[in-house]
This record gives sequence, structure tokens and C-alpha cells, in this order.
Amino acid sequence: GLLSSRPLNCKWTSPSFQKDIVHCISDHILGQIWEEIRQGFFYVLADETSCCTMLEWVMIVVRYMQQQDGHTMEC
Repeated sequence: GLLSSRPLNCKWTSPSFQKDIVHCISDHILGQIWEEIRQGFFYVLADETSCCTMLEWVMIVVRYMQQQDGHTMEC
């Protein structure tokens, strides 16, 4: 098969390869969400907190209404 004929030094699990895959998927998903919300209403909710280790965490939520059926979506 395809994977058995690959070079032995090929690392499909390397951190840089995984980051590239996640980046491609996120670009695609964000593009689809943008197409849904650009004609309608949406809002962004951001919240920040810190923990005992002094790290700060930020949560960002986008809520929008789907045009075709009116359902509220969050991401």
C-alpha cells in the first residue's frame, strides 16, 4: 500500500506535521463558519481567568444563527 512504500525517515507524527494538519483543518472550518455568519448576526464573547500557577486563560466563543434553519450555533 501507500504507507508501506514511503521512505523510512518519513514522520507522520512529528509535531510540525501535526501542526500543519491542524492549521489546514482550522482554516477550512473557519472558512465555512465565516460563510455562514457574514450575512447574518453574530457576537463574540471573551472571558479571561488566571489559575494558581499564574497562567492566564482566555476563552473566546462565537455565537451565530444559521441562515437556512435559524438554529443558534456556538464555536
